[in-house]
Amino acid sequence: MSCLAFFTTVTYPNTAIVSISCPRSAYHTDNDTFVRDLITVINAKNIVPITSLSVENLYPATFQGQDSQGIRRVSIEFHHFDFQPSGISWDSLALHHLKSFKVVGIGILRSVWLSVFGKLEKLETIVIRHYTNELIDGLCPVISRDPAAVDATVTSTPGKLKFSALKSLSLNGMYERWEVETLALCFRERQRRGFSLRRLWIEGYGDGGDVVCQLRPLISHVKWTQVHEADKPDAGSDDTY
Repeated sequence: MSCLAFFTTVTYPNTAIVSISCPRSAYHTDNDTFVRDLITVINAKNIVPITSLSVENLYPATFQGQDSQGIRRVSIEFHHFDFQPSGISWDSLALHHLKSFKVVGIGILRSVWLSVFGKLEKLETIVIRHYTNELIDGLCPVISRDPAAVDATVTSTPGKLKFSALKSLSLNGMYERWEVETLALCFRERQRRGFSLRRLWIEGYGDGGDVVCQLRPLISHVKWTQVHEADKPDAGSDDTY
């Protein structure tokens, strides 16, 4: 019996802790479908609400969820595998109780940030390593930016802000001027509407002194950590799913 077939049919109590390690031999011909279906099945069967989710495209690629007590209820490791565009069906996951989300090395489309994560009423913390630009655009859908402009040309338009519970944000891999400027304008708009951020940690290219000066009046705690030139990713590597 395959791993997927087993978890499709098995039942277990809500006190169970699911830990799976998938070697290369576990994958089907269509790796993306296998990974997506396995995550969906495990998530659907998990009775205890997941409040903290971490998805990392490292070695091994991991999908891990914890409950409100900090107990890791779901842990899946995918060896010799990279998450691909169809590797995770985000809108099929039970994320209504999610308070903390960490994503490493996986691009998520702005539309997914908005339609899935932006609507979560309890999501307070987001940690993202690389592929930050789609989230930055998604944080303020009421902000219109001209992508062709050298400077951030921004206007405020009517609409409900997404990520209404967001209090803490950590971003790694910010290298473009428009990202920083859009963030400042975004948080100013969020503050005006009563959705201020409490903590912001940016790992970005450059010393970031002017960024901190712009953001400090808007956010209680701001930290900038410089990323050196040698750590900057190659151009064109920022694909999103």
